Amino acid sequence: MKAVFQDNSFGFKFVRSLGFMYYGGSDLGEMIATAGHIQEGDFESWFTEGSQNGTSWRIASCRELTPVSARDIWASQKAYAQAAKLTGSTRELVDIPYEGTTLPGYFYKVDNSGKPRPTLIFIGGFDLSLEELFYFGGAGAVRRGFNCLTFDGPGQGAPIREQKLPLRYDYEAVMTPAVDYALTRPDVDSDILALMGMSLVSLRAL
Repeated sequence: MKAVFQDNSFGFKFVRSLGFMYYGGSDLGEMIATAGHIQEGDFESWFTEGSQNGTSWRIASCRELTPVSARDIWASQKAYAQAAKLTGSTRELVDIPYEGTTLPGYFYKVDNSGKPRPTLIFIGGFDLSLEELFYFGGAGAVRRGFNCLTFDGPGQGAPIREQKLPLRYDYEAVMTPAVDYALTRPDVDSDILALMGMSLVSLRAL
């Protein structure tokens, strides 16, 4: 399915982002308005227009809004780190110990009670960002009473770009530290731990 763009890459990304609307991660009107300024097939145009659309007035308005409204505005702009801060302590930035270094992740909690809860470990594919995983699975898990741990593994996101950690075939060496980390948390029910992967990394998760 293509929408707005004829370019395969742009059309795919646009349709994928439409799915974020259910949990507040995108806005149809804003996406269509932004798409109107993007040159078909021009990746620099995609990045520039996507980054600049509405950013200045949204940042300014956040200063005057309640934390909930500000959170939603930041989230729809993909300024995810700021959104996580405004959401409060139900979202944590975490570092998962891994072979002498760490892997970046988010831990989404149902609430702040500290009660042990069922927990989903959710990992994305080759071309997914860590932040997108909230809209693909984290939000749904939390609404259903599950904590959710997401992270970037070797070959993804910051681990490949900043830490130069390549993708590996023996992904049990990645999943084991993630499971071990989850089990150290008092708010995780060790008897109910689930694993889900998307796209390429779903094969690694198995």
